[in-house]
Amino acid sequence: MVGEKKSGALRRSVYIPRELAEALAAALADEDLANFNALVVAALREYVAAREKRALEEAMARMAADADIRRESKAIAREFARAERDGLK
Repeated sequence: MVGEKKSGALRRSVYIPRELAEALAAALADEDLANFNALVVAALREYVAAREKRALEEAMARMAADADIRRESKAIAREFARAERDGLK
C-alpha cells in the first residue's frame, strides 16, 4: 500500500485552516508532545475512544430500555441473591 511503512503506520496528508495550524502549534508548546504528528495521533486516539465510549453507552441504554433484558437481569439477580449472602452473619 502506498505510504505504508514496515511498522504498519500509514502516511496521510491533511489540509487544515492556517488559523487552526497556528493554534495547534501554540498548543504543542503547552503539551508534552514531540511534534505536530504526535498531536494529531493523540487527538485521533481521543476521538476514537470517545466514539467507542459513546457507542457502548448507547448500547447499554438500549439494553436498559429492553423489557426482556430487564426481566432476565432481575431473574439472574434473584438466583444469585442467596449466594451473595453466603458466609455473611
